[in-house]
Amino acid sequence: MGMNMVTKGVHTVIEYLTYDFPYMDVIGIFVKTSVAVLVELNMLNKFSRQQHSV
Repeated sequence: MGMNMVTKGVHTVIEYLTYDFPYMDVIGIFVKTSVAVLVELNMLNKFSRQQHSV
């Protein structure tokens, strides 16, 4: 029951943020994710946003 409450709370927060920031992307980060992967993800996200603004 506790995890279900956390899931519902996170879902509500994501809906709220999506309303205020419509171009926001939600990603999942795992414990074993390396810094290099996060940097690459950030670069791809910036490239994607540049493509949308053109």
